[in-house]
Amino acid sequence: MPHTTLPKKKYRYMLEHEAGENEATRLALQNKIFGPNTADFLAKNITTGMKVLVAGCGTGEELVIISHLVGPEGAVIGIDSNPQQIEQANFTIQQHKLKNTSATVKDLHKAKDIGTDFNFIFTRFVLVHLQNPMLALESLYRSLAPTGKLACEESYFSAAYCQPPLKCFTQHMFLLITLSKKLGINFDIGPELKLLFTKLKLEDISSYATQVVMTDPEDKQIAPLSAEALAETYYAHKLITEEEMKKLLTQLWEEMVLKPHEVGQVAMHHTIGTKPLHPKL
Repeated sequence: MPHTTLPKKKYRYMLEHEAGENEATRLALQNKIFGPNTADFLAKNITTGMKVLVAGCGTGEELVIISHLVGPEGAVIGIDSNPQQIEQANFTIQQHKLKNTSATVKDLHKAKDIGTDFNFIFTRFVLVHLQNPMLALESLYRSLAPTGKLACEESYFSAAYCQPPLKCFTQHMFLLITLSKKLGINFDIGPELKLLFTKLKLEDISSYATQVVMTDPEDKQIAPLSAEALAETYYAHKLITEEEMKKLLTQLWEEMVLKPHEVGQVAMHHTIGTKPLHPKL
């Protein structure tokens, strides 16, 4: 029977997590689940020849998609504050032989150091981890060329569900939301993107939401993997004991992953706006 063990390494995915093999596995599964909708969103808005910045590029999955969309005449730069993530991103770039793509360690608040002439800037699951997302958006705005586009994909965790309902899934989501509040971050920031973009004085703002419904056990294991990755952080904030966590992980595997429950992932809001030709910010 599949099971998971509590991590020996301390993961702090929110704000300043450490990357590792388990985390890379979880991120790969996350990309498998959310990647197709991301690819559709990007394909609708990126054209050949664009210069693109991916802020918070992680292990580089989005870099591959965007590299093919901009073609050899375009350029793609990925930044992330985590050196281990950038190491993996550069491996991804080499593996796919992306000659128009590079990745470097850089905090997105200093994105202007990379350039101020990007035609397109993209983030996914980035603002959700920040205490001041508007500050980050303002930094990215400054790196956009006039008429450049800023595009963000962010979550609405409250939309997640399990059918038929399970207490272990409800507890899992409660822990996530409670931790986000303790850390001063917003796991339901997705629906607020349009307002944030309006405050940024972007033009032609559009937004839509998608939600992935999972029935495949391979996909549903994202829940216990996410709970496991955050175990040490939960302990630090006294949200759950080690014994309670072991019980929760077992229940998520046995009652949710291995049984035919339908699980609705967090909803994702895909929002895009254009920097004015004569910006005021």
